[in-house]
Amino acid sequence: MKNINKTLTSFTGRTLIYLTIFIVGLALHESLFRLIKPIIWSNSSILLTLSTLSAFMLVGAVFVCEKHIMSRVTSAATLLILAFIALRIGHSAVPDPYLLVVALGIAAIGAQPVLHRKLTSFKLTVLYSVLTVFVTFVLAAVFAYTMTVLDRISTQ
Repeated sequence: MKNINKTLTSFTGRTLIYLTIFIVGLALHESLFRLIKPIIWSNSSILLTLSTLSAFMLVGAVFVCEKHIMSRVTSAATLLILAFIALRIGHSAVPDPYLLVVALGIAAIGAQPVLHRKLTSFKLTVLYSVLTVFVTFVLAAVFAYTMTVLDRISTQ
């Protein structure tokens, strides 16, 4: 049991867990999207999108962490960015293999052991957590904006 836990908390193990959650979440979202068939920007499509983003974050904060604050924040942030990527796969002008490579890169960065170490100082933990949240929102906003621009360029 200890070897399994050690493997799952390693860099490679955590990267594979992130990618597995990414694929399962993507498949579940697409299944629900095809089942519901919501109109773009309708209440049901917005609710489905927000629930998908929330589910990714909750899975990261609860299951894919080392059970301390910094690891929870890092896992939730990583999976939030992966959720934004998952929502664009199949719905963008950018080919899916490129988005999958970006997802692999984000998973590899988010799985770095230095981002999951337990900090001794509460102030330092809060500071790093706020910095992680800020960087996550910036990356998600830049990704969403870039994808929107590329989609608009492709339709012209």
